[in-house]
Amino acid sequence: MWGTYNQGQICNLVASAASNFVFNNWTDGGNIVSTDTLYSFVVNSDRSLIANFSSTIGIKGFKKNTMISVYPNPFKNTTNIKYTLNKSSKVVLGVYSSIGKNIAVLVNEKQDAGSYQYQFKALEYGYTTGVLFLRMIVDNDMSVIKLIEIK
Repeated sequence: MWGTYNQGQICNLVASAASNFVFNNWTDGGNIVSTDTLYSFVVNSDRSLIANFSSTIGIKGFKKNTMISVYPNPFKNTTNIKYTLNKSSKVVLGVYSSIGKNIAVLVNEKQDAGSYQYQFKALEYGYTTGVLFLRMIVDNDMSVIKLIEIK
């Protein structure tokens, strides 16, 4: 929240997630300072706090829903990709540039029902900032999530 606060004053911040998003944490200078939506602190210096959210998207078309979340997004170099399969499925998970160039194939295999997690480190693929797309194909159904990498 932008504003002017006096030294010693208590500042209360509340993170509120939009539809299809969940709150992850508050960070200051890239360090996690709280995982609660309400963050209170005593003002003693300038701070640059960021409320981090992740997109939670259900992939439509499955007999039982498959869930995927990506956080943080926007991200600095590394983002976490988590998904849950409710049945054994052929999974292809890839990252693409804004012009459709295949940047990385993270998964290309049949996977058992369960939860999976992967980290995508954009710098390892030569990307430092910009828009990328995460494409997930489960059996014959596809979902695309926009990823934003910041400096």
